[in-house]
Amino acid sequence: RNLNDAKDTEYSEKTFAMNIDFRYYFSSENNHRGLYISPSIQYLKYQERFYAMEKESFGNGDGTFDYNERIWEREFNLYNIRALIGYQLVIAKRIIINPYFGPGFAFGKAKDLFDREDENEKGFSFNAGIYIGIGI
Repeated sequence: RNLNDAKDTEYSEKTFAMNIDFRYYFSSENNHRGLYISPSIQYLKYQERFYAMEKESFGNGDGTFDYNERIWEREFNLYNIRALIGYQLVIAKRIIINPYFGPGFAFGKAKDLFDREDENEKGFSFNAGIYIGIGI
């Protein structure tokens, strides 16, 4: 955001994600290792808030000014239907490394509480990542 001599700014963001996956492993062993495919549904909630006191002149030409409060807020609630391919590798019987990637289709709502009305969002997505875990 471009602000005029702002002070007392504060920025926060919160993210919550939940995934429901089913995995089919191509390995003939029953130990959840190796190459797999996974249809998946992901829910993502993202909230962002920016607060600032922005310097504004009174407009009478004498150089006097005051600070006015500015607040911007955004929120996304998205669902992502994914088709992933991955590889689960187990190291030393306890450490799991699991890279994955694949396409998806995302849809949901976006709210920008400062600039615009609610909007329906949808489109194709690319998903990639690495899970790292320690087994007990």
